Amino acid sequence: NTTLIGEDGCIAVSICAIVNLNIIFFLFGIGWGSLMWVLLAEMLPVRVKTVASGLAQVNLWLVTFLITLAWPYLEDWLGTSYAFFIFAVINFVSLVFVILFIPETKRKPINEIEKLFKE
Repeated sequence: NTTLIGEDGCIAVSICAIVNLNIIFFLFGIGWGSLMWVLLAEMLPVRVKTVASGLAQVNLWLVTFLITLAWPYLEDWLGTSYAFFIFAVINFVSLVFVILFIPETKRKPINEIEKLFKE
């Protein structure tokens, strides 16, 4: 038997889930996952970069932990579709925020970037 579908269809579903998770991890890594690190490197003045980066990382991991902790309750309360919809709305609002309020820093020196974020 050369098909990926077993008697109960679980093999194909498992492979599909693993492929989709890897796609999500890849897209998150080149998008939202790296945004914080880029912003921290570019927007913080050198004199506070160490402490502020540490605080931002603690905040990132704390929020990640809280989302992971809350997910089962949110899924039970609203159902999977609506729970994912809430996160989709949050991502859309975040995208609008980034587009409207985060300035472009490509090929700009650090002193010019500091001026951008002071405004």
